[in-house]
Amino acid sequence: MFEAGTVAKFDVTTAQTNLDNLNQQLIQAQSRVKVAQASLNRVLGVDVNIGTQIVKDKLEVYGVPVDVPAAIQTAYTKRPEVLSQETAVKLTKKGVKLQRSAYYPTLTAQVVAGYTFAATGLNTSNTSYQGTLQANIPIWNGGVTRAKVEQAQQDVAIATDTLSQVQLGVALDVRSAAISLEEAASRVESTQQTVSLAEEALRLANVRYNAGIAILVEVLNAESELTQARYNNINAHSDYATAQAKLQRATSCIPELASLSLLNPVETKP
Repeated sequence: MFEAGTVAKFDVTTAQTNLDNLNQQLIQAQSRVKVAQASLNRVLGVDVNIGTQIVKDKLEVYGVPVDVPAAIQTAYTKRPEVLSQETAVKLTKKGVKLQRSAYYPTLTAQVVAGYTFAATGLNTSNTSYQGTLQANIPIWNGGVTRAKVEQAQQDVAIATDTLSQVQLGVALDVRSAAISLEEAASRVESTQQTVSLAEEALRLANVRYNAGIAILVEVLNAESELTQARYNNINAHSDYATAQAKLQRATSCIPELASLSLLNPVETKP
């Protein structure tokens, strides 16, 4: 267009400057891709020099609000730290019963059988039996049993409090992940609309520029806004995928486990 005399030298210089700046960004982006590939290989435990590639899959974005109470209950039934602490509470309660058993009387029975090769005296049998029955009734032991029971009850209180703290932490993880997921879903929808508007703005800017009623800067600005809109949309999709993974982790509902027969041999419903 400059050679045809329809645009000024300023438009050519502006286009060249914009191209150089974008090439710099392209070089930086390519470098970040290589670093990300090496980091992924390290996480997977493979050679960092292997050119690992991610197969792109269509990410379904759902704008439906997360049922947080149901998700929290699911986390309570599946999170290992909750299950472990619930087991600790049960064990400490059994400890109280065990210590209280010292209050109860005990009865010990013992039977001893003997055999002699040659019977002597009035005993005409080679075998003999002896039985003893011993009853122990606790009357007073200096308060040792009471102290042990109180200590066991204190252990129950500590274990129960720890369980409450663990459940609060799990509930916070689930709620935070749910909020992040809903926010990312809204951002995906909003940025998608922005991309559509930016595409239309660029089309109009090109029409105006080709008609000679706009300058190249207007077109470049429209292109820049479209690029930024697409970048924001990609970030929103990435944040949605990350928030989705965090929610799955927070609720211990990981779909990938269903495909691993060693970890999940029993077929379960999704």
